[in-house]
Amino acid sequence: MKIRRIVLDNDTPAVGEPGGPAAIGSDAAGAPTSTGEHEAAPVSVLHVVGEDTELRALEGLRADECERLIQQLDEFPIETIVLDSCWTPAVGKLLATRFQTVIGIPARIGSSDAEEFISNWSDAIAAGAAGVEAFERAFSAIAAEELPEDIQPVFIHDEAEVLGFRAPRRSSTVEVAFGTNRTIDTGSGRFTSGTGKTLTGTCEVTVFSDAPVGRRRRTLGRDDAPVLMNHTMLDGRAFAAAMTSALDADTSNRRAVLVYVHGFNTSFREAAQHAAQFHVDLNIPGATLLFSWPSRGSGHQLAYHADEDSIIAAERPLYDFLTTLHDLPDVGPVHVLAHSMGCRAALRAVVRAADNGTAPFELGELILAAPDVSETYFAQIAPALPGIARRTTIYTSRRDRALRVSELLHSTARIGSGKPVVRIPEVPDRMTFVDAGKVDISFLGHGYYAAAAPVLRDIHWLVYGLPAGSRFGMERHNDPGRLTLRAST
Repeated sequence: MKIRRIVLDNDTPAVGEPGGPAAIGSDAAGAPTSTGEHEAAPVSVLHVVGEDTELRALEGLRADECERLIQQLDEFPIETIVLDSCWTPAVGKLLATRFQTVIGIPARIGSSDAEEFISNWSDAIAAGAAGVEAFERAFSAIAAEELPEDIQPVFIHDEAEVLGFRAPRRSSTVEVAFGTNRTIDTGSGRFTSGTGKTLTGTCEVTVFSDAPVGRRRRTLGRDDAPVLMNHTMLDGRAFAAAMTSALDADTSNRRAVLVYVHGFNTSFREAAQHAAQFHVDLNIPGATLLFSWPSRGSGHQLAYHADEDSIIAAERPLYDFLTTLHDLPDVGPVHVLAHSMGCRAALRAVVRAADNGTAPFELGELILAAPDVSETYFAQIAPALPGIARRTTIYTSRRDRALRVSELLHSTARIGSGKPVVRIPEVPDRMTFVDAGKVDISFLGHGYYAAAAPVLRDIHWLVYGLPAGSRFGMERHNDPGRLTLRAST
């Protein structure tokens, strides 16, 4: 493999001459050199780097610069061009008319991740990986699936050749029933981040069954994310009939219900996709439902505080939704899987039920994944949980960066951070803390419950009623009710 690296001039936006300090695949004079040539992957690469500043170039190459670059490179057998911190979608499309492969690395990704991506991509190519496979390895190496889409690396390739790496897709349609207190935009029919009355219905989601277990956004150039096809609003009677029909179709006769409550920074569409993927990955013996509260669907700090207000308003709607499910004829156990901030609404709904005295609903498994919940608050309400939930399982991780930020914002420990829960005198009966910090998790360490196979496998056995002591891959502690999930399960 031969790589030539050029750097845009700091003073003017014109493309500079190859040269400067020694770089990947170049000698000090900028002449192309061999960097691990491999017969299976004879790739000639041009690595174009934006202005070498702390902020990096944000504007990308202009169209006239692209044309000039193409003219300058006509004599070189360049197959792949990497736009490092000078990428824009328009530039990518223009250069794709000249080069077989274009890889874009947005400036906002930062120097460290950009350099790590380039290093992993180069190593994969040198080892004989095909272009799209090398991209996927580098993409995974920096956990880019955890980054906002607008700063993820981009791969543009001749579509016919990309198809050569794709296996035929196998898919299934999953019907996800839902309850939500989001409002609906009357023009588009889409759910918004506004708070309104509780609505119920069903939606259809296409899930690719040949995708790996867990939610991976990309696999060998493919988009493996589930696809939300449509949704249908149903009134109370029609919703109950739809649920009864779904449970009647359950061949396992368990008639179980799993209710997924999403966390911060999640749109309705994303939540429905997650719920459908859980139904497939966990092999739910019954029906999977979604309760979607009006998260802003943004990772901004202001949106986080707005979501905190929204999750408080979601307590009563979720309580009513769980009561409705409990009252369905011949329903099996109702399980709740809540993530992050969604755990706050789930816990408040359970506490409300416990305080009611008549127990309007009972739960099978209450599963709290990476709960963004105050340790002090949890210690206060923990004794009430066994009165409503048959068993409560809390997945924690010290590697959860998102919860570290939450702790800084609130100046208080979060129960999902994996630190010793010293302020809970003793773990109540039927409650288990599972340390998931050893599993292979994402960059933020906050989405392991949905992406790490060992965690998904453990949740599967939970739903099927297997007690903690009988589940595979657990390390016991001296403290009762505390387990560690091994990474190699």
